[in-house]
Amino acid sequence: MIESSTLVDSHYLKKELANELENIKNSLASGSCTSYDEYRYLVGVLDGITKLTGMIQDLEKKYLKDDFEDAER
Repeated sequence: MIESSTLVDSHYLKKELANELENIKNSLASGSCTSYDEYRYLVGVLDGITKLTGMIQDLEKKYLKDDFEDAER
């Protein structure tokens, strides 16, 4: 069974990642990158945050599913 505080922590983490993702998107859209290397770096960070957010969502689904199945028993 997953602890309720763990779900709160994952919610907070997803919120922080979403804020960071938005900041990076705004930086890219505003043209603030001064070099191609900086652009590539930000795109890599954006990709990493996107993948991490998906992993967190997958873990939440797994644990919530396990909790639901445990409750049915």
